[in-house]
Amino acid sequence: MIREYLEKIQKELIDQKRETEKKIISLENTEKENIKFIELLDEINDPNYEAFTPRTVNARNKEKINELKVQQKNIIKEKSELQNKLYDVQRRLEECQSIIQCEREKETIAQQYQEEDNAEYKIQLLEAQEMERQRIARDLHDSTVQDLTSMLHKIELSMRVMDMDSQRCKMELSNVLDNIRNVISNTRKMIYNLRPMSVDDIGIDVTLKHAIAKIEQEWNRKIEYIIIGKPFHVKPVVALSLLRIMQEACTNALKYADAKEICVVLEYTENDISLVIEDDGIGFNTKKKVAKTKNSGFGLSIMKERVHLLSGEIQIKSEEGKGTTISIRVPNFVEEEENE
Repeated sequence: MIREYLEKIQKELIDQKRETEKKIISLENTEKENIKFIELLDEINDPNYEAFTPRTVNARNKEKINELKVQQKNIIKEKSELQNKLYDVQRRLEECQSIIQCEREKETIAQQYQEEDNAEYKIQLLEAQEMERQRIARDLHDSTVQDLTSMLHKIELSMRVMDMDSQRCKMELSNVLDNIRNVISNTRKMIYNLRPMSVDDIGIDVTLKHAIAKIEQEWNRKIEYIIIGKPFHVKPVVALSLLRIMQEACTNALKYADAKEICVVLEYTENDISLVIEDDGIGFNTKKKVAKTKNSGFGLSIMKERVHLLSGEIQIKSEEGKGTTISIRVPNFVEEEENE
């Protein structure tokens, strides 16, 4: 914005410089012509030729010479003023060009920093994705795989004792059935955590309400939840991102910031949807570079990247001892209904 304004001024100064130079050249040409004319008239008025020149002609020539000399003085004065003006325009033009160059260098540096930040965000995003994959693999190994292995051993044992001890066989198979039900239940929970079906069915507002209820139950803390505006369906990717950010912000506030009170505000407007998570925890210094939150799925930098990918805005306000407020605003990506 500044550079565009300066470039406009630069163009105007260049036009002024060219116009002034043209006027100076024109005056110099007139000055040269006058000098030649005066020399010619002086030659005609030479005393040696007076006998051959009528007196009236000599008088007019002298009058013309005086006029030209006055004009020469005016030309010299005007040319001097134009040269001063040209000097001033040139000085201002050089200053303007210098400032424009500085602005270009700043923009180049800012672009380099932006590219570095984007590269860092991408790396952090890939790290978060890899951590999520490792978490899923660990959950599957620690729960589902171990349960299935245990059931496999029980079924093998039941097959061996089927003829010798049918009662024990029935008991082991009954335990296997209970374990299968637990595996199905745990797998459903895992699938829900990866992608809550309510996002597609009942919308982000109700999904957040259910997620907040689970956090309240897990941590035995009350979380205030406020909805402003008329709810509308948004694209699942937007809803899931807001859900993940809310879950992470609330969990971090309870787990690491020792928050006693948390307020979540979801607001619908005509042009966007916003989410605010405010807590009264210990807070932190936002001026320090915040790395990924310890033991969390993704930290503040990944929150920023998620919002950035949605073409949204995020603000994080926090002070040590004064809690944290995370404000997110994303464009209104309304889910268009298909015409049947």
